[in-house]
Amino acid sequence: MKQLRSFHRAAVATALAAIAGLAPACTSVEKSYCQTVCDCNDCTELDFDKCIDSAVQDRRYAREEGCGEAYDNILTCITESTACAYNQPDPGQSCDAATTAYYDCLYGGF
Repeated sequence: MKQLRSFHRAAVATALAAIAGLAPACTSVEKSYCQTVCDCNDCTELDFDKCIDSAVQDRRYAREEGCGEAYDNILTCITESTACAYNQPDPGQSCDAATTAYYDCLYGGF
């Protein structure tokens, strides 16, 4: 019985470690970006969490494509230079260079 409990604990620990390794990590870049989004449209906590999930998934895709730094640069630019328009962040043209660099990385340009 003692051996079974030890096996069970080890199995649970292994499963949790595997899940933790697969779970996308949220960075301060995503948090800052989503706070900017929510400052523009008065998000609920659920809205904020959905924004984080979406930004983390987008960053994961960008990194898989070798464009993680370019993606982070867009979020940082929006966070640092944005105003709000129609309840959305609106950096105007200040993030055009970061956006172009990201799309150039992903798709070889527009």
